[in-house]
Amino acid sequence: MEYVYFRDSENIDFMKILHISTSDKNGGAAIAAFRLHNAMLSTGINSKYLVLDRTLNDRIDILTISKYIYYTKKIVNILFEKITTKNMRTTNGLYSSFKYGIDISKTREVIEADVIYLHWINSFVNYHVLKKILKKGKLVLWFMHDMFPLTGGCHHSLECASYQEQCRKCPYHQGSALTDLSITQYRIKKKIYSKFQNIVFVAPSRWLFNCAKNSGLTKNKQIFHVPNLITTNIFRSINKNTARDLFLLSHNVKIIGFGADSALINPYKGWSYLKDALEILSKDEALQGINIEVLIFGSSYSEEIATKVPFSIHFTGRLYDEYSLAVTYNCMDVFVIPSLAENFPNTILESFVCNVPVVGFNVGGIPDMIDHKKNGYLAKYKSANDLAEGLKFVLLSKKYKSLCHEGYKKMDGLFNEKSILTQHFEIIKDTDRKNLL
Repeated sequence: MEYVYFRDSENIDFMKILHISTSDKNGGAAIAAFRLHNAMLSTGINSKYLVLDRTLNDRIDILTISKYIYYTKKIVNILFEKITTKNMRTTNGLYSSFKYGIDISKTREVIEADVIYLHWINSFVNYHVLKKILKKGKLVLWFMHDMFPLTGGCHHSLECASYQEQCRKCPYHQGSALTDLSITQYRIKKKIYSKFQNIVFVAPSRWLFNCAKNSGLTKNKQIFHVPNLITTNIFRSINKNTARDLFLLSHNVKIIGFGADSALINPYKGWSYLKDALEILSKDEALQGINIEVLIFGSSYSEEIATKVPFSIHFTGRLYDEYSLAVTYNCMDVFVIPSLAENFPNTILESFVCNVPVVGFNVGGIPDMIDHKKNGYLAKYKSANDLAEGLKFVLLSKKYKSLCHEGYKKMDGLFNEKSILTQHFEIIKDTDRKNLL
């Protein structure tokens, strides 16, 4: 097989880079991919963004498939996916079969690209299409936004470690072992990864990097650790009272912020632990006399949330632009992320650059960003009591300004555009070509 690699290994400016994602901006993975694409464009790189679900229709660098294929193939794929995965427990989290997709291997963008980034590609690129893309001999970097590339189909394995050897007896599966999709999907991925040496893997968190090093699928592949990036042209600190005025919020209260998009139905988001933590806070004598309110973004009014929170609560509704989201962060005194499984959440980056300390569980990629009691608080995993203690620590801290400053300093130092792009370009230039040929 003749590998193309890229045209001019010494000059990235002449390269054509293609990012492939199921959505352009819907969801954390898509947002991270979109920001990386934009950052590359800003440096003059010829970068394009090929997506299934396009919401940004006014940009020529964001491409999608024909409407006919979109409306027919996508609907059929969704139907078949539901039928295929009917024996997989969705209460455990997200599971994907990797069987259904749309053949984009012959599109001009794929053919002309020198380097291809795969992001969150489920329902768009299946394993058949992945093989066709890899056969073209281009360098393919799978930027992992969760554990799906490393497992037999789950997006977070939680306590299950079977992916390190061979997925079987999947916790998501119910029914006969003969219908356990994780077994067959794991074998298919292993065959593809073993056959094609032009696919490498990039993890934004140290946690996922270590997962990839230990996975039976990828431990013999080239794996890199490069975080997501954040830009400060939109997300930045503004006057807190000015921000609150825009949302008609009081100046004289302490506000706890929480992103609640799908929180009640997504088992990863840890809503029950936050609910219990807020109940504990409401009874803490040290906080008596302090007016505390809760600001929830990403969700319209929810009776389930409103009736279970012992503080005054405000819902922003779904926010469709980053400017509104940036203002929302600036209303907060602390942001809480009670997730039970996270890779590298954009919300922490966004909070820190808006000078807001963060409290979250010590899990996944969250410790990459939160330095305990320096820019926030790392709570013991699945401990509502310690989550409450973390919120209390920030709200009562005599060094609150220092917490804010340290968060911003870390984001500006480690996750700025220039630093992250340099790491990506070094991977592209220096990936061991002997192993690709």
